[in-house]
Amino acid sequence: MEKITKEMVIALIVAAGLFWGLIFYLNNSTMSPESLDAMMERQADYEKRESEKPKKSSSNTKLITDCQIRLKSTLRNPSSLELKFSSNQATNTSDGTRVSFPYSAENGFGGMTAGHAVCVYDASGNVISTQFN
Repeated sequence: MEKITKEMVIALIVAAGLFWGLIFYLNNSTMSPESLDAMMERQADYEKRESEKPKKSSSNTKLITDCQIRLKSTLRNPSSLELKFSSNQATNTSDGTRVSFPYSAENGFGGMTAGHAVCVYDASGNVISTQFN
């Protein structure tokens, strides 16, 4: 059997001190119920603010596409449609969304004619009116 040396006792004391120090650190670094409640409250406030923001372009993209399809269905030669894109094709209003963009298409005589499309949608995305001229 090996004799317990002074160095072994010192190493054991150091290891025990490190172990208990780590346990103490981890115990004090975990989140208390009060700080967890505060974090949950901040998260709820953030989600509420985000839900109150106006909807972004994903829903507007659907409305722009819908307006383009409606325009195309009115043309004599739908394949001749040339869309002229701009950065503000959809404008959110208090009642819904107004989609507006310039275009050109072949007329009944075979020539290209410039026009402007306007589609107005309610807040649910239902079309209220269309105007293609």
